Amino acid sequence: MSTFRLPWRLLLLIEFVCISSSLAQELPFLIFNGKVENDLGDPVPGAQIQIWQTDTDGNYDHPSAGEIPQDPSFQYFGTSTSDENGDFQFLTRRPGLYPARPVTHIHFKVWLDGVDIFTSQLYFRDENTAFDDMLILDLVEATDIVENSAVPTFSTNKTIVLDLGLGGSGPFTPSQAAGPFYPRVDFFSLGSNLINITAGGQPGTPEPSVAPVAMTPAPSSSPTGPNDVVSSAPSVTTNATDETSSPSSATIGNSSPSTGTEQTSSPSAAPKSKDSSANQPAITLLFALFGFVALTLF
Repeated sequence: MSTFRLPWRLLLLIEFVCISSSLAQELPFLIFNGKVENDLGDPVPGAQIQIWQTDTDGNYDHPSAGEIPQDPSFQYFGTSTSDENGDFQFLTRRPGLYPARPVTHIHFKVWLDGVDIFTSQLYFRDENTAFDDMLILDLVEATDIVENSAVPTFSTNKTIVLDLGLGGSGPFTPSQAAGPFYPRVDFFSLGSNLINITAGGQPGTPEPSVAPVAMTPAPSSSPTGPNDVVSSAPSVTTNATDETSSPSSATIGNSSPSTGTEQTSSPSAAPKSKDSSANQPAITLLFALFGFVALTLF
């Protein structure tokens, strides 16, 4: 029996090391192209889309998150304003796993004429969640934001369809809870570039820290922030945001083509392939834990 113990232990050790090294891979940059439409299928210009999410380590920038290190190169939340075609954009990172939830996600709100009218969350198809298809993001490889970087770049397109009471019949983007980590600061002016890098790969100017003031309604036409992607990188367009909801109310389905739930990628984010499976931290973590436990037992 003991003669077979060393080969098994060695094999498990190799597996554990390989999987653990994959955990250290950087989660990709994400070009988030979005569109806001009303229930008649018409674009909604001037809507303010807010997103908030975790950094690549799964941490929120929020007092309720506790005393945890913050990533100085990441903004954690931002705002983009839809143009006359309803289009908006964010540059961000794929979020890391938040410890209390086994699925990565991006929170978002839509404000119109200074009123908070919609809240929901977005998820990633390669994690095989059971949420409605109108909340699922499909990732495709895109031209690298930073040339010769070890961090890959993916793009995604999603249309948010809102029931504004104009007589349309849907389907509509399902709403979900905001969760406990909606920022306690006014971030309407922060802009939509959460990574402080322009579409041309040049470092941006980090945003100043934001004082923790009470949230106030957004003006109906707030000025574009100094770090807003729409103004700094018009060749790439935008999208939105995060937190807890019951999967029991979610259904699996395909978006109707008439709603325009998938938007054509801009030329600077031309798709190369749909393989983003290398960025599935939950599955990788489970395999790593299995390897470690098995190594200990044998």
